[in-house]
Amino acid sequence: MALDLSYRPMDAETQTQGFCCGARKLDRFLTSGKALRDHRAGTILTTCAYLPGIVPPVGFYSIASVAETVKHLPGTYRLFGGDDYFPAMQLVYLGVHGTHQGQDIGTSMAGAVVSLFADVGQKLGIPHLILVPINDEVIPFYRDRLGFRCYKGTSRMYLPLQLAVDAMSTPPENDTGELFSNEE
Repeated sequence: MALDLSYRPMDAETQTQGFCCGARKLDRFLTSGKALRDHRAGTILTTCAYLPGIVPPVGFYSIASVAETVKHLPGTYRLFGGDDYFPAMQLVYLGVHGTHQGQDIGTSMAGAVVSLFADVGQKLGIPHLILVPINDEVIPFYRDRLGFRCYKGTSRMYLPLQLAVDAMSTPPENDTGELFSNEE
């Protein structure tokens, strides 16, 4: 079943009061005005997801551009100029209002982020989409359904650009909601 979600960047008209996804940090970020301030400043861009006929957002995701350290990634990387960092897109937050959880809205929003990353990453040469899971319970969602990998020795996660590009150019083979195969 395809969701009829629409997406709009956060603005002063976004009705965030009462948003509750169950994670206090995410709820406070969205409802306190911090998300709007960061969005206006261009430091963390927040996009809200809407279902037809529902005025407040049913979910949101926030992204940022960051310099990420190479030392936690598996494998060997040739560094430009001896620097220990590389440019990355970070999925800072992703939350779905509690009354709409379990309806694949989070998976759809994550797919929108991966699609955006595949497009922007190719154009700007950004090798990885990264995230820091809000808690250990969300790790299987990002790993098993979206193809993220864990850094060495941390709960931080990354998605290589090529996996995102491949996922966006290949139609899904099943209806499991998985964007990526976990086969290596």
